[in-house]
Amino acid sequence: MRRIAEQHGEQPQHDEHDRDDADELLDAGIHRNVGIDQPEDEADHNERDENAEHHSLQRTAYRPASLAHARRIANRMGYHDKIECEAFGRSPIEAMRLSIRSSLMAWTGTLDGRPEASWGVSSVSLIDGIGTPWLLCTEEARYHARAFVEFGRATIPLMLGSFRRLENVVSVSNRPAIKLLRLWGFSVGETVQVHGGVEFRPFWLDS
Repeated sequence: MRRIAEQHGEQPQHDEHDRDDADELLDAGIHRNVGIDQPEDEADHNERDENAEHHSLQRTAYRPASLAHARRIANRMGYHDKIECEAFGRSPIEAMRLSIRSSLMAWTGTLDGRPEASWGVSSVSLIDGIGTPWLLCTEEARYHARAFVEFGRATIPLMLGSFRRLENVVSVSNRPAIKLLRLWGFSVGETVQVHGGVEFRPFWLDS
């Protein structure tokens, strides 16, 4: 994700049923490959159901992020996040390190102690009270969408305690992430901007 320089006047668009959307996120994944809308055969569907049942038994938690988590997440970064990083000229490890180093606050989500995602907020302008939220995940994180919905709801108010406005961009193709942002309370605009050949949409949240 990348900061944007202007505030946006698009009208907010919110999904109506948070619980249904959280269930859909768990099914679709926080981040999935381009084939997200392609039909899957019965064997693949059954295998994914078995994986989801297995993953639901594992323990998720979050803690303050550190640079020690960067490579473990970068080496297994999800498809959409890689595309977003590359669009702004950074490799996964470069994006992870820069995001953590530049953040006023950041956290890492773990699965049985293994880092699977980091997120946080860096400053666009402390004077204007604008912060840039970011999230970088592994593919494994997609099986734990409900946990990430709750992690975000616990930490985003802390971001808004330091910034009056949070804003960034998300790739148009990353629809599960867009849905997650809406569950966190962000508005997602319709205006498309292109970075590195990739289409992005702005998102924002005011305190």
